[in-house]
Amino acid sequence: MKIKVLILVTAFTFAMANAQQTLTLGESLFNRPVNMNNYTLATMSVPMESQPLFNAMLFPVSLDMGNNFADYELYEQFFLGKNGEGVTLTKDDCQSLLDRLESGFAYLNSYITMTLFWGQYNLGKHGVVGLDISDQYCTAVKLPDDLFELGLEGYSQGDTFSFKEAQADAIFYRRIGLSYQRTLPGYKGWQSTTGLSLYRVSGFGHLSARGNDTGFSVGEKSVFIGRSNWIIRRAYTSALGLNELDAANPGQTIYPEIGAVNTTFFPEAAGGGWGMDLGLAVRKGRWAVALALTGIGSIQWNSNALETRSNGQFELTAVSDSTQLEAVQEAMTGETIILDRYSTALPMVFSVQATYQPLKKHPERLTLSLGLTRLSFGPASNENAWTTALFANGRVFKHWFWRSGFTRESIMGTRWHAGAGVTTKYVDAMIQSGSWVHLFRQSTMKRITLSLGLVFHTDSKKGDKR
Repeated sequence: MKIKVLILVTAFTFAMANAQQTLTLGESLFNRPVNMNNYTLATMSVPMESQPLFNAMLFPVSLDMGNNFADYELYEQFFLGKNGEGVTLTKDDCQSLLDRLESGFAYLNSYITMTLFWGQYNLGKHGVVGLDISDQYCTAVKLPDDLFELGLEGYSQGDTFSFKEAQADAIFYRRIGLSYQRTLPGYKGWQSTTGLSLYRVSGFGHLSARGNDTGFSVGEKSVFIGRSNWIIRRAYTSALGLNELDAANPGQTIYPEIGAVNTTFFPEAAGGGWGMDLGLAVRKGRWAVALALTGIGSIQWNSNALETRSNGQFELTAVSDSTQLEAVQEAMTGETIILDRYSTALPMVFSVQATYQPLKKHPERLTLSLGLTRLSFGPASNENAWTTALFANGRVFKHWFWRSGFTRESIMGTRWHAGAGVTTKYVDAMIQSGSWVHLFRQSTMKRITLSLGLVFHTDSKKGDKR
C-alpha cells in the first residue's frame, strides 16, 4: 500500500515545530525526527491524490539529549567510581577531561517532544487540514572550560578565570495548532505544494541565564579581584511547586510557598503566545526540493516572572575575613525582582532539503536526501550551528520500510542514524535512533536519540473514492 503525502504539521520534535513531507504515511513519523538534533527537515513533495481520507497519531515520542565532551566511560570514572566506590583522580585524569573540550566549551542539550494528538483530513482538491497538540521540552547549556579548570586544577598566582560565555536556556510549552496544505496548479511538469500552520502556545516554564562579564583573577599573595555581572530570568507554572527565595535576602520569600508538584495533565500556564510555520515543496519527476521556516512567534511570560541580576566587584585579601566574605557574597548573589511580564521568541528552525529517487520503475523503494538545518535557540543561536544530513530510505517487500544516514552537527559532531518500520492497512509502527552503536559500545555514548510511535489511517483506496 503506497500512501504518499506532504505533511505540514506542528511537530516540534528537539522540539520544535516543523513542516515536512514524507514518502509514505508510516514514514511521516519516521521522518519527523530525521534527527538533526531533532530538528525536522522539510522533505520531498508528492501529489496528494493517494493520501488516505484520514490519519492520526497518538503519543509518539521523540527525544535527543546529551553533550559534546563526556561519554559514559568518563562519567563513570568521575562520578560513579569503581565498583561503586570513590577513586582519587590523578592529574592525568583531570587533563583527559580538559582535553575533550576542543572548542573551549562544554555543550549540553536536550530536545523532547511528545505529540498528544495529531490528525489530518483530506478534502480532496481543496487540500488537507490538520490538528495537533504537542508538548515541547528544550534545554541548551554552554559552559566555558575555565569553569572546569578551576574545579579540577584549582588556581595559582597570575591565573584569570572568565565565565562570561556561560549560558543556559530552557523552555517547556504546549502548542495546539491547525494546519492547511494545498497543491498548486502544475506548470510544464513542475508541481508545488504549500503549507501553513497556526497555533496557540501555552508556556509552562522558561529559564534564561547569561554570564555576561563575570570572572576573577588571582594576584600577588593570593588576592582575589573579581567582578560579577550576570542575569537570570525565569517564569514557571505554579504546578511545579517551586518556592523562590530572594537571593539577596536569604530566608525571605518573594512568593508564598506553593507546595508539592501538581502532576495534572493540564497545568496552569505561566505565559502564552502564538506561532506559525511555513512550508514550500517543489517537485519535477523524481527530483524535489523543500523549504520550511518553523517556530515563527513568541511567548509572553506573566506568571511567577522573576529576574535576578548581579553587577558588582569584589576584592578578597583574606579568606578568613568574614566581613570580606560577606561583601563577596553580596556582590555575587545580586538582587531578585518581580517582573510584570517579559517576552521570548519560540525556538525557530530553518531547513532545506533536496531528494532524488534513483529507481525509475519503483521510485518508492529508494530515496536519497541531502538536507541543511539551522536552529535558533539558546547557545546555538550565537554559533555557526548548521546541521547537514545525508540519508537513504525506502521499502522492502510490501510492508516494511527502513531509513539510514548520517548527520554532521557543528557542535555535536557526526552521528549515524537508522530505523525501521512496518505498514499495514490501518496501522503503521516505526522506531528510529542515532544510538544503536552504543548498544555494543556503551562506554562511548555521549547522546541518547530515540523516536517511536504509531500512525492510524484509513485505507488509501477509500480516500481515492471521495
